[in-house]
Amino acid sequence: MAQSPILPPDRHIPYQKGGWGAAILTLAATATLFLTAWYIHTRTYRHPRDLMMREAYEQPGNAHEAAQGTPAAQHGAETH
Repeated sequence: MAQSPILPPDRHIPYQKGGWGAAILTLAATATLFLTAWYIHTRTYRHPRDLMMREAYEQPGNAHEAAQGTPAAQHGAETH
């Protein structure tokens, strides 16, 4: 035979208005972190097609460009 499920005792549990402080604190912290991340993003982001955006190998002064642009490298190539 089937047994009936065990039900909790028939009693009233009063409503409590707890937890609102923690919820407001969590929302405020989330908003602060979002705004901080947005501020950092707007200050540091460069679009990939930005003319000021350069890769490491495009920076002037690296070894490859220095070897091509120095007079000593050009002079050595002319003597061969």
